[in-house]
Amino acid sequence: MERELRQAQSNTTILVHPGRYAPAERLRLGGPNGGRGLTHVALRGASGNRDDVVIEGEGLEIGNADGVEIANLTFRSTKGVTLDIRGELGAGRPHVYNIRFADAGGQMLRATAIKDLAGGGVHGGIVEYSVFEYTSVDPNRASAGGISVSAGRGWILRYNIFRNIRSGPNAPRRLRPAVVMRDGSDDTQTHNNLFIDCDRGVAYGMGAPDEAAGHVGGAIYNNVIYRRRGLPGDAGIMLWGAPRTKVYHNTVILNGTYKRPIEYRFPSTTDVDFRNNLTDGAIGARDGAHALMAGNYVKATPAMFRNPRSSDLRLTSLAGQAIDKGVQIAEWPFDWDGDARPIGARSDIGADEYQRQ
Repeated sequence: MERELRQAQSNTTILVHPGRYAPAERLRLGGPNGGRGLTHVALRGASGNRDDVVIEGEGLEIGNADGVEIANLTFRSTKGVTLDIRGELGAGRPHVYNIRFADAGGQMLRATAIKDLAGGGVHGGIVEYSVFEYTSVDPNRASAGGISVSAGRGWILRYNIFRNIRSGPNAPRRLRPAVVMRDGSDDTQTHNNLFIDCDRGVAYGMGAPDEAAGHVGGAIYNNVIYRRRGLPGDAGIMLWGAPRTKVYHNTVILNGTYKRPIEYRFPSTTDVDFRNNLTDGAIGARDGAHALMAGNYVKATPAMFRNPRSSDLRLTSLAGQAIDKGVQIAEWPFDWDGDARPIGARSDIGADEYQRQ
C-alpha cells in the first residue's frame, strides 16, 4: 500500500485487500505544493466492509491532491493525526466515506490551511457514513477531538457517529469538540449525525471574544446529541463567533451535565436562527450574542423518547409537547431517519418525526 500511494497517478483507484496493516511510517498521498499535483485518486477497502481493512499505528496525510476519496477502511490506534488533509500543500475536495476512526492519538480528521491567508483552507470536503470513537476512555488520556477544519468552505458532514470523544477525568486537556469548524470557515452543513457521550458536540467558530467570526453561515440540523448523566462536559451545540448560522431540528439531551445544551456567544454571533430544537435545558446566549428563536422546546423529559439510555431519541406518543408543534420550515423536508417531514399537520420539534403506529 505504501508503494502504491507513493506512485499514485491521477484518475486511479487503489484497492486494499482485507487484512491488518501496520505501516512503518506515515502514509502519504500527493507531494508538497509545487510538486506533482494529483486529481481524482481513491483509496478504498476492496470488500466494501470497513472492518475488513485495518490500518494501525500510522495515519494518512493528503498533500497536493484534489478530489481524493478515502473509503471502506478502519484506522486504529494512530500515533498522531489520523487523516491529515493539508490545505497549505494544495489538498482540496476530499471525500471520506465509510471510515472508522478508533482510539486516535491525535485528531481523527484535520484539515489545515495556509496561515494568515483568507480562503487558504481545504474546500468542498464531504465526510459521511463514518464512525469516530474511543472504544475506552483512559482516566489520564486527553482527547484531541474528532473533526477539525480551519478556513474550510462548503463542507458537508452527514450520517456519521461520534462516540466517546472525551478526555479522561485526570487528563490535563479537556473539552475538545467532536466537530469544530473554525479560523474563517464558512457554509458548513452538519446534519443527521449522532453524538454519544462526547465532551462537546458541534462547534462553529471557537475564536476569542474580540476576534473576527470564525465561521460564517451554514447550518446544523437533524442531529441527535446525547450525554449520560454524571459525565462532565460542555454544550452540545456551540456557536462562538458564528454569524448567520441556521440551527434547526436538533435533539440535544445532556441530562444535567451542562445547563445550556445549545449555547451561542460573542458579539460577532449575530443573525443566527434557532428553530424546532428539542433540548432538556436552555438555548442560552452569552457575551453579547444575538439570535432569532421559534418553535423550540427546552423542557424535554426521558418519557418523550423511545430508549434514551441507549441513545435512541426517537419520539414516543408521550411527546405531546413536540409532536406537530414545530414552526414550518421549507428547507430539508426529512428527519434524522430520512423520513418525510412533516408527517402530521405540522413538523415535530427535534430531529425525529414521530410516526404513529
